[in-house]
Amino acid sequence: LGFHERFVVENKDRFLEERYYYDEWDKALHARGLVKQQRELYRQRADYAECLGAFEWELPE
Repeated sequence: LGFHERFVVENKDRFLEERYYYDEWDKALHARGLVKQQRELYRQRADYAECLGAFEWELPE
């Protein structure tokens, strides 16, 4: 799996609703059993207070 393009979709992160659109990035993460970074998971991070909302996406190679 892989891709060379990323399509920008506005307001794709719907916190309280079921998602209506899954792009290739979502599909690739799901195929590898990885969890996409989400707002509801940010506060669980040890560096939450220091990051000021700017988090690295820590994915395996």
